[in-house]
Amino acid sequence: MLAHVRSGMKKVLAWIALLSAEIITLLGVFTLALTAFILIAKSVFGNGKTGFDNRAFIFLSLHVNSINTSVMELFSFLGTHLFLIPANLLLITYFLLIKKHKWYSIKIPVIAVSSLLLMFILKYIFHRDRPMTPLLSEAKGFSFPSGHALMSFTFYGLLIMIAWQNI
Repeated sequence: MLAHVRSGMKKVLAWIALLSAEIITLLGVFTLALTAFILIAKSVFGNGKTGFDNRAFIFLSLHVNSINTSVMELFSFLGTHLFLIPANLLLITYFLLIKKHKWYSIKIPVIAVSSLLLMFILKYIFHRDRPMTPLLSEAKGFSFPSGHALMSFTFYGLLIMIAWQNI
C-alpha cells in the first residue's frame, strides 16, 4: 500500500515538474516576443507617425476590386469571433470527449482567453486610433494590434502546434 502511494506521489511530482518547466519556458519566450513586439511597434507607430499607414493605404488602394474584396472578406471572417469562438469550442469538445486529451482541452481556452486579454492590454497601451478613411466599413475601438490578426495567429498557431505534436 505504501509503495503504491509513493509511486503515485512520484508521478504527481514528475507531472508538476514537467508542467513547471513548460510554463517557465513559455513565459520566457512570451516575454522575449512581447519585448520585441513593443520595440518594433514603438519604432513604427510611436510619436503619432502615420507614414506607415499612408504607405499601406496607397498600396492597398491600388489592389481594391470586387474579387480581392471577396477573398479578403473570407479571410477576415476566419478571424472574427463569429468563427473563432465556435471553432475553439469545437476543438475543446473534440479533445475533451472524442480524443480524451484533457491537457489540450485546458490549453485551448487558456490560450484563447490569455490572447484576448493580451489584445485588450496592448490596445490600451498603444491607444492607436483607426484610420479616418477605412477601406470597406468603419470599425469601432482602437486599431492596433488588430484583433483579427492576433486572435487568428493564436488560434491557427495553436492548430499548427497540435498538428506538429500529434502527426
